Amino acid sequence: MRGALILGDLCLDIDVEQGERRGSQIEARRIRLCPAGSGGNVAITMASLGLEAVIASPVSRDPVFSLLGSMLARLTGPRVVELWGSGGTCTIINVYRAGRPRRVLYHPGPRASLRGYVEALELEASRLGHVHLTGYLLELVPHAEIQELLDRGRGYSASIDLHPRAGLLGAPLRSLLGRVDYVFGTLTEIASLLGSIREAADKLISSGVKCMVVKLGSRGARAYCRDGTYSYKPQPVRPVMLKGAGDVFVATFLASLAMRKSHEASLEEAVRESARHVAGQGPLNKAWDSIAGGVA
Repeated sequence: MRGALILGDLCLDIDVEQGERRGSQIEARRIRLCPAGSGGNVAITMASLGLEAVIASPVSRDPVFSLLGSMLARLTGPRVVELWGSGGTCTIINVYRAGRPRRVLYHPGPRASLRGYVEALELEASRLGHVHLTGYLLELVPHAEIQELLDRGRGYSASIDLHPRAGLLGAPLRSLLGRVDYVFGTLTEIASLLGSIREAADKLISSGVKCMVVKLGSRGARAYCRDGTYSYKPQPVRPVMLKGAGDVFVATFLASLAMRKSHEASLEEAVRESARHVAGQGPLNKAWDSIAGGVA
């Protein structure tokens, strides 16, 4: 594996720090724009770690995608393959207020098709050695078309990262899981789709999956693999940036595999890098800081 083809969402994130109410309006103390989305975060992180990353994402010919393009041009990778669709490019508004959970408003992006792209995507996956599925793309592209790409696979591995609405996608999403080598998800995401964690691990390993990796937040992660079960918990950090931590985890795990590290070593490295991200450090935070636009 020299890198990865990421089939996922490339989004414009608009981060808003909410201030005090002034009459009928609420002040925005700080606004920051940056490229993100689960697919975008994985691609940017892998590129920052020195691997080649290509992201194929549903997008539209609109000002949002133009802005994303200008931001990404300031980075050394990733490269974007546009899956043109109808509807606006993915946009996420994150509203932060001290002492309260982040509020998220989102437009997932346009529906798109892989028809006409499959052969080119297969060549990219073969060249890079891996294809990763993630984010809103799992809702925007027909699963039968994703399945076709996975079934054509020759010489490349595959992975999938579930998302909070995984349970709503049901059988079509479950049909993809037996066609990949690595499945990532939280306890809730995996349970909503496959039942208990132990049952899910047994089902996936018996179907050919090499590892089911469970993201546990501040408690680290656990990997149920053919060659054993591994757990790792990070040292506590003061949380500065929770957004994107799971994507940094996945990207680092895949990058470590590309460097021929074991499953156990890859898990430990991924947990450590994710904790650095939460602490406001790491490659994704540096990339955002270097290209983000906005109003201080």
